[in-house]
Amino acid sequence: MAGDITITVDSAEVQRAIEKLKNWGGKKEREIEQVVNDTALAVNTGARRNLYINRSVITNRLRSSVHIENQKTQKYMYSNFHGESFEGTLGYRVPKLAAIVGTNVEYALSVERRKPFLRPAAEVQREPYKQKMIAILRK
Repeated sequence: MAGDITITVDSAEVQRAIEKLKNWGGKKEREIEQVVNDTALAVNTGARRNLYINRSVITNRLRSSVHIENQKTQKYMYSNFHGESFEGTLGYRVPKLAAIVGTNVEYALSVERRKPFLRPAAEVQREPYKQKMIAILRK
């Protein structure tokens, strides 16, 4: 047809380019996953520490229930100081490259309102998380 442009490309070169793109994406994905996991761990640790500092630990049930869930989480079990065991799974479908830090203890919200433990732990991590993600995406 008139106006058509034909470009001939070496198929081996195309294959090498495709592999580079796949590797770049896989590497970025692993780096992002690491930042998400590290941040979730820092939030989890901070929330548990805040409960202790706030003197909100009585039976240790709430503190033990705070945990991380990601796409790989199957079930989360924890116990209190008395040895009673509880199933703590949050019940959310966590997407790839994401994590949730939370608790399913029924009185957690009332404790959070009186003596915040989870939100401050997350807020401390907000800016470092943002900066790490920007750095990965700019590489």
